[in-house]
Amino acid sequence: MKRRPTHPGAVLRLDILPEMGLTPAQFATQLGVTRQALNAVLSERRSITKGLAEQLARVLGTTPELWLNLQRVVDDWQAKTMAGSTVSPRRFGSFISASIDSYGAMSKRAHRTRARRVYLDILADSLPAANIL
Repeated sequence: MKRRPTHPGAVLRLDILPEMGLTPAQFATQLGVTRQALNAVLSERRSITKGLAEQLARVLGTTPELWLNLQRVVDDWQAKTMAGSTVSPRRFGSFISASIDSYGAMSKRAHRTRARRVYLDILADSLPAANIL
């Protein structure tokens, strides 16, 4: 699959909310989640969790499996895409001492870099060895 699958947040943002005539804040209230948490899903920055899938199923009259399967397809595509590409050291650079200020605190950039490295390590560990090469 060359094209990225549609994120469940895009389905909610482009199809469900306009059809229901609800704002994200109103929909968040119906789901029982914060507006910020729903906005993160709608803007495709956060994945659908099992709990959110159950709440969506309850409010929309669907099944939790529908939402979890939509998310799984996106996650699988991202894992395959990441496994097939080379990671640029410049983009994901290593943690460097220059990112520590005089008090020893890490900058936001250093936190992001470390989080990316941890994500890539987890991703590499979860893929079969044959796919990594």
